[in-house]
Amino acid sequence: MQQQGCQRNRKLSRRPRCTIGGNSVYAVCCLLFCVFCIMRIAEAQEGKPELLEPAAKSSSTDDSSNGSSQSQAWSLPQAVLLGAQYLEKQCDEDGRFSYRRNLDPDREKKYNPEKYNLLRHAGAIYALAMVQRQNPAQKFTETIKKACLYLQSHMGKVKAWPGAIAVWSDPDKLGGDEDDDPVVKLGGNGLALIALSDASNVDGVDIPLSTLQGLGMSILHMQRADGSFQSKYSEEPAADADWISLFYPGEAMLGLLKLYELDQDPKWLKAAMEGAAYLTRDRKKIGQYPPDHWFLLMAERLWRYWDKSPSHPMTRDELKEHVTKICNQMLDRLCLDGRHPAYGSFGETARTCPTAIRLEGLLATGMWMSDDRALINRINVASELACTFLLLAQVRGGELAGGIPRTSWGPVDKALQAALLLQDRRAGEIRIDYVQHAICAMMWRMRFIVAQGASR
Repeated sequence: MQQQGCQRNRKLSRRPRCTIGGNSVYAVCCLLFCVFCIMRIAEAQEGKPELLEPAAKSSSTDDSSNGSSQSQAWSLPQAVLLGAQYLEKQCDEDGRFSYRRNLDPDREKKYNPEKYNLLRHAGAIYALAMVQRQNPAQKFTETIKKACLYLQSHMGKVKAWPGAIAVWSDPDKLGGDEDDDPVVKLGGNGLALIALSDASNVDGVDIPLSTLQGLGMSILHMQRADGSFQSKYSEEPAADADWISLFYPGEAMLGLLKLYELDQDPKWLKAAMEGAAYLTRDRKKIGQYPPDHWFLLMAERLWRYWDKSPSHPMTRDELKEHVTKICNQMLDRLCLDGRHPAYGSFGETARTCPTAIRLEGLLATGMWMSDDRALINRINVASELACTFLLLAQVRGGELAGGIPRTSWGPVDKALQAALLLQDRRAGEIRIDYVQHAICAMMWRMRFIVAQGASR
């Protein structure tokens, strides 16, 4: 039977009843209580070590007159720093991160240490650069430099694209299938451009502008005449050449806009505008507005430079309508049942990364859609609850301090958490992108709190 999870709701003020498998959540709790009792007995007999503590208590229970937003503003910087320190500790001398860890050491032993993802590597650089730029007193510069050099070691020319530099995902170097050919991913070029552009603004990090412009050219070569993008490129025929990624176009367009900020070349801005216009009209035509947080992050920057664009293939209202529809569909998936373990998360499975990425996009939108007070209010309430969910998920101490596990169930008993870990084999997995997105979401929340305070 398909899981239903948290019901979709149009208004944040409504408190839906979450269900699983069509049964009341209380039935599930009864089952978990039985498992809990078994685990208690097992702990007494075997002396199992306790799982790590969460990083913070829920701000929604704060009864102070200052309100939970101010309580959260105090704890978010600590969580961001702890997350950045986690990424720093996972970066080796060659600049490569420990891609995947686990709360369960036995499960971690089964991971293939050779398997790696360059897109998520670039995302980790992006998060560290964001933290370092906002907190110059921190000392993440050396880690950023090492990680940038590792990323650049996987970049090279493309025979068919004059002047282009691309990120090559080579299975032989990244633990993939040896029978697969190296491939250029649009998202790889986009995230590399985002990460390296931001890193170039960190004191002590030197990224040649020509390298960034080469990445920009590779993105232009992957853009079609109608504004759409090719997701992958290989010098050999590939079976998945027509595969379409949800997130790659937004990553690529955001990268182009960051490059535009550095060299003011209008061709980058024009390409981003045309790509955004294509997605806006294509999605409206088919009536689908997927949770594309990278599009929302890109739109926040595109709005800044609207008047400087050499072309306007869509109107401001079309962009705002598209962004609003994406945001409202995201917000409709927030779990508001305080009795459910997924309370404060987006979706149905209490997963941290889907919650964090939606937060990034929503909060970025909240920075420029200030005229839509209804939407801003929804974003404010949702982001407070969702940030609390992430704060509770973060590992507080030990070797994995600062890590963000794949799944979180809020402030549950340790033995009950162990029982839940048994149900979801990947629940205790800590991947660098889980941490990166949580860091970025928390930083956007801090910016949003400041902006809302200034607008009052």
